[in-house]
Amino acid sequence: MSFSFCLADEEAEVEEIDVERINIVEKDGKLRMVISNEERQHPGIVNGKIIPRKGQRPPGMIFFNHLGDEMGGLIFGDNGGNGHFGSLTHAIAKFASKSLLPKERIEVFETIWKTINDDYYDPAFNGVDWPAVRDRYRPRVEVAKSDDEFYSLIKLMLLELQDLHTAFVAPSEQSRSSGVSVNEVEDKVVVVNVVPDSDAARAGVKPGMIVRTLDDKPVDARLAELRTKLGHWTNSRAHHFVIYNSLLGGPNATLTLGLERADGTQFDVTLTRRAVPSSPSSLTAMLLPSGFSYVKINRALLSPVDDQFENEFKTLRDAPGLIIDLRGLSGGDIKDVGLKIANYFFPAKVSFGKFIKRSGETAPFRSLSAVSGKEVYKGPVVILVDEATRSAGEVFASGFQENGRAKIVGLQSCGCVLDRDSKKVKGGGVFQYSHLGYISGKGRKLEGSGVMPDKVVSLTIAGLRQGRDVILEEAERILKSK
Repeated sequence: MSFSFCLADEEAEVEEIDVERINIVEKDGKLRMVISNEERQHPGIVNGKIIPRKGQRPPGMIFFNHLGDEMGGLIFGDNGGNGHFGSLTHAIAKFASKSLLPKERIEVFETIWKTINDDYYDPAFNGVDWPAVRDRYRPRVEVAKSDDEFYSLIKLMLLELQDLHTAFVAPSEQSRSSGVSVNEVEDKVVVVNVVPDSDAARAGVKPGMIVRTLDDKPVDARLAELRTKLGHWTNSRAHHFVIYNSLLGGPNATLTLGLERADGTQFDVTLTRRAVPSSPSSLTAMLLPSGFSYVKINRALLSPVDDQFENEFKTLRDAPGLIIDLRGLSGGDIKDVGLKIANYFFPAKVSFGKFIKRSGETAPFRSLSAVSGKEVYKGPVVILVDEATRSAGEVFASGFQENGRAKIVGLQSCGCVLDRDSKKVKGGGVFQYSHLGYISGKGRKLEGSGVMPDKVVSLTIAGLRQGRDVILEEAERILKSK
């Protein structure tokens, strides 16, 4: 048997290798596959827990999903000690969690309802009659015919709170994407982003194309269905986010978009909703042709973004101006990551607000402040936000804006600023709920309102078709005027 290994920039070849176990991992260290002999075989993980076993497991390959749970594999023979080896079999989820019993579904339902009733950040439940919600959903839970139906009911119930931080993640649930993002631009549903090297990109889908149909139905009709399903939300920002992030979702494996090109011609494209692997947060930094430094925080304000910023600061500290891009930021850890970055921009202590309990009192250790770091960047700063900038990203931008340290450019942010806790419930699902509210340093509630840019820059169909980043262009204009 021959193997090739990549060492630095050289490829080394060996004729044969003896090894007891090989772990295939992602860049972040997440285990995705094990190839092992019997003695060192992985025991397996389901719902985050090691599977208890008597004796050793047969040799072979074991596969793991993005949650770290075993999804099956290929093993040789059995482990019964009868010597019958040589048959290749599927090690599929015989150890996976069983379907919930009807009484267990009711138990999970009551746990979730009671947690909201007792611990939700808002005692008025965002204007929702929470006891009445229980009365409406419990009979439906009692007659649910499957776990999938039950989990769908739980998600619908929690959506009534109109709160993006409160949600339910079913066991082994995976995020899926068609590789295309759409939004409302100039009163039309328009492609705003296409993932490079995706099926959509290879099929010729490009930003600026207008969506006319979805699965042979006018896209306006699909939007109307979603709005009817969700009902009226007082948080219009979050409502818009949910609508446009749900538009291309659905239970089917594929979807067909009817698209219009810039020249008016139309075509259909069928895309697969593929599982999106989890990826770690990261920071991208570059020097723009204008001479200004640009920093993009990808995914969330989570480690190692703070360490990456510290490393990049050596390069950007002498820049004539700095742009921090928070567009699409899903949230993260404002206290232990976001404020570590903010410390590089303030010569003295400033408030970034606080998280408050249901009673209105400040939660212990949840007052937020940026303090002067070892080095402070003194140049002008512009922060970019959009409708998908959420939670910790909004707190970060608001703190800079309220303290006069940066201009905010782009689109009004999501208005989704709460602190959440989570519980794992019977069956392996994860229940997430908002347990703390947020008040800015100047006493503003960002939940429902978000961060309003100092300079609002709307997307245009022409700009998208030309491949221009009009928000970034405006940020550079502002820095040039300093």
